Amino acid sequence: VEAQRIAQVGSWLSDFQENVIRWSPEVYRIFGLSPNAWHATHEAFMSLVHPEDRGRVQAAVDAALAGDAYDIEHRILRPDGKIRIVRERGKVEFDGAGRPLQMIGTVHDITDRKWQEEELRRRELRFRLAQQAARFGIWEWELAEDRIHWDANCWIMLGYAPDTPGV
Repeated sequence: VEAQRIAQVGSWLSDFQENVIRWSPEVYRIFGLSPNAWHATHEAFMSLVHPEDRGRVQAAVDAALAGDAYDIEHRILRPDGKIRIVRERGKVEFDGAGRPLQMIGTVHDITDRKWQEEELRRRELRFRLAQQAARFGIWEWELAEDRIHWDANCWIMLGYAPDTPGV
């Protein structure tokens, strides 16, 4: 199961001449779709983007069509009702006259990483609140530089304001 999570990166190609998008098998797995159940157009893709993220995604696509890199994190809505978070990166290839020919990119399911980051933020917040309620301080000694860092509670416990110069 862990190997499947690591491998959740797929590739795609948007062909502007044919108005079709081609996905690798992994992209279909990320989006929870089968190749015959998807219409492979930009409009079909945008319908899978979370409604609150559609404006940002379209703006990123428009910027890429103007020459910028395409690099965005956004939510998708799978047919099973699950919300996943993906990071998409891509680049538009232009013809000699500057017209977009195709956009090639990757999509990476980063849902698990985002959930872990959010859980870490919640734990850090709980720790800070507990620290403030218990009124204990934390200090850290950097041996290589022989420097000690005190948090605000340490300063207050010693009777100083946290920003006291020269102490």
